[in-house]
Amino acid sequence: MTDQERQALISSLSFEGEIDDCEGVFMFTVKKDFDLAAAFEGIYDPEQDPPIQRIELPYRICDQLVWYTLTLVFDRQDGMWDNMRRVFPLSDRERDILKDKMDDYCLQEKGMSLLEYGILHWDETDGPKPSLPELTARTRSKQPIPQPISSFDLMEMFATQVVEQMVQDIQSKVPPEKWRKIAAEVR
Repeated sequence: MTDQERQALISSLSFEGEIDDCEGVFMFTVKKDFDLAAAFEGIYDPEQDPPIQRIELPYRICDQLVWYTLTLVFDRQDGMWDNMRRVFPLSDRERDILKDKMDDYCLQEKGMSLLEYGILHWDETDGPKPSLPELTARTRSKQPIPQPISSFDLMEMFATQVVEQMVQDIQSKVPPEKWRKIAAEVR
């Protein structure tokens, strides 16, 4: 995909369904109204992979952070323990574009901005609930210093996705009886 095609894809993305609150993280579901195979070339092969069930984009409420990747969640196949997941990395500019789209979607669905809705769903483990002016002031202040990705609690999620992907890749290349033997040895 060229840079122009990728920019057009990101600009055309929209959301659907509920905005799920997962303990301080909003989970947005991206509409699958585009050519999935072309958009996720190298990540998704419709001839070998199960269908994509949904595309998720997390937003961390406490620091107003759009996550670094879109997560492709595939339909469960026979013999799978869980749904297969893969990630599509996003640049900072793409994340900014998507944050604006998330804000618009939140206004449309909830009648309030993403900041306001985030305050309603503030997780007390992230500290005392701020007021809207406090949160707005944080947003308007100079850009925070980028933190290494290792400082985020969601690193475990990525490790899990990598392991799940490896399991899916191995499982797809061996016969079911051999897979059961491998799984039994691991347990």
